[in-house]
Amino acid sequence: DRAIWPRRLPPLRDSADTTRMSDLRVRRVGSTVSMKSITAKLAQFLALYGGWGLLAISFLDSSILSLPLVNDLLLIHLAARQPERVVLYALQSTAGSILGAYLTYAIARGGGKYLLRKISAKKFARAQHWLDRNDFVSVLVASLLPPPAPFKVFLIAAGILRVNPVRLGAALLVGRGARFLVEGY
Repeated sequence: DRAIWPRRLPPLRDSADTTRMSDLRVRRVGSTVSMKSITAKLAQFLALYGGWGLLAISFLDSSILSLPLVNDLLLIHLAARQPERVVLYALQSTAGSILGAYLTYAIARGGGKYLLRKISAKKFARAQHWLDRNDFVSVLVASLLPPPAPFKVFLIAAGILRVNPVRLGAALLVGRGARFLVEGY
């Protein structure tokens, strides 16, 4: 019976320390767990899967997690190791980014008022002004810019303002596709 049930893990201490939990180091600061180490480990794990890991990292970066420059650096690394697969890697990164962007857009479209609390009013007003004038070009320009450009702010604003999803997808396809192709070459 003892071999079937896992042993009890020691409780986390309240002070700022590092406790080992099943081969993943989690840094505790007060009563909250730092996401920085978890996202770093996740990015390292997904990078092992090459192009498919790149797709997953791009999805996560455009949606729920913020992994600045990880997908860009992984794309450059993979393209340098296998130049004949640059187009494939750019397509995988573009597809992951578009899927993640649609998730962010859908969340914002459904409950965007709750997300507005986390975005500064000045950034949102600027994005809203751009999106009101020309939604396609606004999303295109935002998707072309490398980090630390406020890409997710434009996606959230597009969801709240109910931008046409087909125009949003076309702008993302052109912008992200061009950006990742240039980075790959």
